Amino acid sequence: MILVAQSRFSVGEQLRRVLKLIANRSAEAMRNHIEFLSAWN
Repeated sequence: MILVAQSRFSVGEQLRRVLKLIANRSAEAMRNHIEFLSAWN
């Protein structure tokens, strides 16, 4: 699960952070895990 405060980041910034996250975490590593997009700057 990925959590983000919707008003905190633009859609483009959210996408950049999601792409960085998926480039660095495998699907297996994300299983049963919560990630905050604010940690991926």
